[in-house]
Amino acid sequence: MTRYALALVVILGWAAAGPHSAHAHAFDPPIVELRELDGGAARVRVLLSPTSPADEMPQVSLPAHCTRVGEVTRRLTPERRIHSWRADCGHQGLFGHSITVSGPHGSAVDSIVHAQGGEREPFTAVLSSSQPSLQLPGEADPGGRFFDTVIAYLELGVEHILLGVDHLLFVLGLLLMVRGRGALLATITAFTLGHSVTLGLAVLGIVELRPAPVEAVIALSIVFLAREVARGRGSSSLASTRPWLIAAGFGLLHGFGFAGALSELGVPEGAIPLSLAAFNVGVELGQLLFVAVILLALDLLRRLGLANSRGWRMAPAYAMGIVGGLWVLERVATVMGIAAFA
Repeated sequence: MTRYALALVVILGWAAAGPHSAHAHAFDPPIVELRELDGGAARVRVLLSPTSPADEMPQVSLPAHCTRVGEVTRRLTPERRIHSWRADCGHQGLFGHSITVSGPHGSAVDSIVHAQGGEREPFTAVLSSSQPSLQLPGEADPGGRFFDTVIAYLELGVEHILLGVDHLLFVLGLLLMVRGRGALLATITAFTLGHSVTLGLAVLGIVELRPAPVEAVIALSIVFLAREVARGRGSSSLASTRPWLIAAGFGLLHGFGFAGALSELGVPEGAIPLSLAAFNVGVELGQLLFVAVILLALDLLRRLGLANSRGWRMAPAYAMGIVGGLWVLERVATVMGIAAFA
């Protein structure tokens, strides 16, 4: 059918776009943390992926009146490569002035900026290659800080889901398995509610799970869904008769994956509920955008009257199963401390 042909094209497109990482999350920008201290001093930390080359640290340009104090210290942890230093910004301080973040040698880079100090509300913003500069808010700008934090985490949520191929592949499997707009709406809603619950619980520290095993089981959920797609209509399995229940259950699991990504990006102290809500809304907007694009493409294919074939159902099912199976092996290897595939 047209939906299976389109799904096969999407899956093969993902496979051809580049090598799959064990986590399948491509959005891992550098994080710049700025903290204004007493007496005009400031601390700067740049957090990079631990796999990033040591010579690819972005350039952080503070206001012209700020001067660096001492040398840059470097530290490597399992989660981050950290570069930090101090600056003296005098009586003018750090807030209320512009900063710029660029890549090595002035190249373009996407980055996240967290800034805080004194009694100020934490401030978060996302810088892009097209907009590498921002002005940190002054004292009398509480509304702007609130708005900027919401926009920043909305953008992060949308980018994460659209670049999180494993999560989108699961949603694509739901689109293939479920028939009827009403049933599809209920199933997608159940998936949304499921991962929203665990995302909140994990970020608030109420429930904690190790990221690596969670990622492995998320990959296994894609293999399970591929099997259900291959079985087709007429199956008496729980996934076929009550897809919303399966979607909600696996949604709980995928929520821990979203929480792991949000923890890696960082949540400013004092703005956890706001950042969590904005990130979750961003994830939902990105998910709805993906579903809308697939449904519009399906409608276009039907209008064009393209030929259908029963054999098309098996192709995307096997493609999903193969991709998901490779991720399972990669992620189990990560859990066991074995080197992943080259």
